[in-house]
Amino acid sequence: MAHDNLENMIRTDFALIKHHGYTQYDLNHMMPFVRKIHILLLMQHLREMEEQQKGQQEGSNVLGGHRGEDLSPEDISSIMKSDGWEQVTKNAEE
Repeated sequence: MAHDNLENMIRTDFALIKHHGYTQYDLNHMMPFVRKIHILLLMQHLREMEEQQKGQQEGSNVLGGHRGEDLSPEDISSIMKSDGWEQVTKNAEE
């Protein structure tokens, strides 16, 4: 677990206080099993957030590796043509 010795317990407490909004009072007055559950749930949440960020980074390559802010109008037009947007635009104008 995250606090198999005193050093790890102090490091875990510091991270919980600094990054996740717990207070020292909260940590000191938690039942040991509740503390363990909170830490396990937080670790699970952090893993899920990391997976989401990896998915978003992979998704940012949809525009040919560009994030969108440095695309020229010609780049945008070519992407839209290759994805069938030209047909959608024509149908909307009719």
